[in-house]
Amino acid sequence: MTVEYILLLALFAFVLMGAFMGEKGPLKVFENSAPRLGARVESQLSTGQAFNFPRNAWQPPPGGAPSGNP
Repeated sequence: MTVEYILLLALFAFVLMGAFMGEKGPLKVFENSAPRLGARVESQLSTGQAFNFPRNAWQPPPGGAPSGNP
């Protein structure tokens, strides 16, 4: 029973490591897509695209600033 357990565990570890370290695994995908993502973020920051905040969004609170007293 122990031998079967060790073999199943080794097989599972082998398949799991193959999935993560393989050519289409998440590590390679993130490694290849990082420059594209960086370029998109940089272009959005430089042009202001996808930031829908009005320039003068802050308004003073009604009734003036709070005094801090209850």
